[in-house]
Amino acid sequence: MSVRLCDPATMRDDAWPADSAKLRAYTQAFTALGSARLIRNLRTRVMVLCAGEVALPVTINDAEYDNAYVCSPYTAYALYSKEEMRLLESRLLRRALESVADALGSVLKAARINRMVQVNNWMLSTNLFPKKGLLPVAAIAKALAEALPEHYICFRSLNGWDGGDLREAFVAAGYQLVASRQVYVYERLAETWGTRSNAKHDRRLLRHSPYELVQHNEFVENDYARMAELYDMLYMRKYSRYNPAFTAEFMRLCHRSRAMHFFGLRGSDGALDGVLGLFTIDGTTTAPVVGYDTERERRLGLYRLLMTLVFEHALEQGYDVNLSSGAAGFKRLRGGRPYIEYSAIFDRHLPLRRRLALSALAAPVNSIGIPMMQRLQL
Repeated sequence: MSVRLCDPATMRDDAWPADSAKLRAYTQAFTALGSARLIRNLRTRVMVLCAGEVALPVTINDAEYDNAYVCSPYTAYALYSKEEMRLLESRLLRRALESVADALGSVLKAARINRMVQVNNWMLSTNLFPKKGLLPVAAIAKALAEALPEHYICFRSLNGWDGGDLREAFVAAGYQLVASRQVYVYERLAETWGTRSNAKHDRRLLRHSPYELVQHNEFVENDYARMAELYDMLYMRKYSRYNPAFTAEFMRLCHRSRAMHFFGLRGSDGALDGVLGLFTIDGTTTAPVVGYDTERERRLGLYRLLMTLVFEHALEQGYDVNLSSGAAGFKRLRGGRPYIEYSAIFDRHLPLRRRLALSALAAPVNSIGIPMMQRLQL
C-alpha cells in the first residue's frame, strides 16, 4: 500500500478521498492561517497522510515544550499530569508523584520527546479513528520513519472499546502503548443512558430550561467570539491552561465547514450562555468543545444541559459516545463505562537513548498510572 505525506495546500483535487471535505477544509485552514490563529497555545505543522483510500490529519513538531498537550507529550506527561495530581487527597503521595513527574520531564526533554509526528491528530482532546478497515500501521511507521527519521511516530486516543483490533495491530508492528487517561464511553444509549434516573432528571431540566436552544444553522457571525469565551471559561480558566485554547477563528472554521455540529443555549438577553461542539467519525461522537458561563447560577445546570444535548443528539442519530475524561462521577452516574486510553508510539528507528527514554515513560505510567486512575475513578 502506498503511504505518503501530503501538503494540504497543494494536494490535487483528485488526491483527496471522496468523503474528505471536512478534513480538507480543516487542514487547509491550519496551513493557510497558521496553528496559532486557530489554537492560541499551539505551534505545529499540519500535513495529511494518505494511505490507500484513507486520509488522516498529521501534526509535526520538533520542540515547542510550551504547546497545548494535544501536540506535546512533554506537556501531557510532565506538566498536565502535575495539575491532575491536585485531585489526590494525600499530600505525601501528591508530592512524591510530582517529584516523579519532574524527573520524568527532564528525561523526556533530554530525549527530545516532542520531536514527534502524530497521525490522525485533529488537535482535539479525543481523536476518533475511522472504521473503514484496519489502518496499515506497520506501513505507516515504515513510511514516516523514512520521511522523518528523527521523529517519534505517535497515534493518540487509542482505547480497547472501539480500537481493540487496532491496538493489537500497533503492538504487532512494534509500537509501545503508553497510557494517557481514563475515558468514559456509551453505547446502546436507550438502555445504558436513557434508563438512568440522573438522565431522566437531566432531560426534564432541559425540557423546562428558560434557555432557547440554538441549532447548528442558527449561529451567526457575532457568536463565534462568545463561543470561544465560553470554552475558555471552562477549559482554560477552570481546568487547565494546557488544554487547546480554541479561538473564534477556530469556532468559525468548525462551524462553517461542519467539521463539528454545534448547539447553543441562548438567554433571554440574546447572549449565548452555553455552547457545545460535537465531532463525529463513523458512528461515534465526542464533545471537544464544551463551554458555559461559569458565573451563572449553578441551579441553571448549564453543564447538565449541554451533556444532555450530547446524548439526545447521539440517540437521535444512532451514534455511540466517547465522552472523553474528566467529571468522572457525573459520567459514571449516567452509565459511562471507563476505558484506559493509550498513545501508540513507534521509536524503533531512533537511537538507543531515545528509545530508553520512551521506555522510562511507559513503565511508571502503565504500572502506576493505570491502577491509580482505576482506583481513584478519575
